[in-house]
Amino acid sequence: MVVGFLSYYIISLISGSLASLKNAADRIRLGATDVEIDVNSTDEIGSVAASFRGVVNKTVMLSEVTKAIGEGRYDMDVEPQSEADVLSLSIRTMKENLRTNTTENANRNWVLTGVAELSNLIGGESTLDNVSKHALSYLCNYTDSEAGVLYLHNNTGKLEPAASYGVQQNRAQLPVFEVGTGTVGQAVQERKVKVLEGVQEEYLRIRTGLSDIEPATVIIMPLYFGNTIVGALELASRTPYTEVQRRLLDSASERISVLIHTLKAHLQTQELLYETQNQAEELETQQEELRQLNAELKASEEELRVNQEELQEKN
Repeated sequence: MVVGFLSYYIISLISGSLASLKNAADRIRLGATDVEIDVNSTDEIGSVAASFRGVVNKTVMLSEVTKAIGEGRYDMDVEPQSEADVLSLSIRTMKENLRTNTTENANRNWVLTGVAELSNLIGGESTLDNVSKHALSYLCNYTDSEAGVLYLHNNTGKLEPAASYGVQQNRAQLPVFEVGTGTVGQAVQERKVKVLEGVQEEYLRIRTGLSDIEPATVIIMPLYFGNTIVGALELASRTPYTEVQRRLLDSASERISVLIHTLKAHLQTQELLYETQNQAEELETQQEELRQLNAELKASEEELRVNQEELQEKN
């Protein structure tokens, strides 16, 4: 009697545990994550229940990770249980790839936005002073640079400051560089970007156009249109320039070079047209004066002829 009762009791416990595990397995199969397994025995069934709880915990963890990824958050860790944990390894790889792609897209958009805004800002300007001033101010603000100088290659072959930002000296007090002299001139001559790290104030005063900021990073971008020297862009920041900021400055330098070169050519053409127009007006004035002189000469000749005829008649 007792043996039969114990057998029935054990079978009931086993059946109940198996039913609980089956129900949990069915819910896990359907994607549920709030699964509770109330089997805590120390036998084989309890071991199976512990494994089920591990599966549930892993499912919850992976669902939280995928939810975060869907919301654009990639800071949650994925810990694979082993090298055979293909699902966790795949989700971790996917998360890292998405984070990399998202970062690259954000950086690309930042660069494209900066260049587009710069182009819109200076594209309608009609003077070199305004182009230089607005371009330098925009780039200093967009790249968080504390100071900057924009040099233009003048008619004497020198690099002359056209605009400054964040420095105390006015434009006339800033140094003018020969191509090949000083760091600015060397950058232009070599057609290479110069990056100076941890630059001391005294060095800035001697070698560059910047002298009013603490030890800094200085970047000098040569400006060229084809093989024609346009000038140089010099910026300084208290923090090193990132790779993305340098990409922006590369693209912005090209845009500035094209615009300044084009504007210079346009201004030179306008000046030539103005000179030609003045010469044409002067020529027209001279021709009118010549016509008047010819008319006066003809009148004088006619008067002389009449006088001669009168004199002959008297004789």
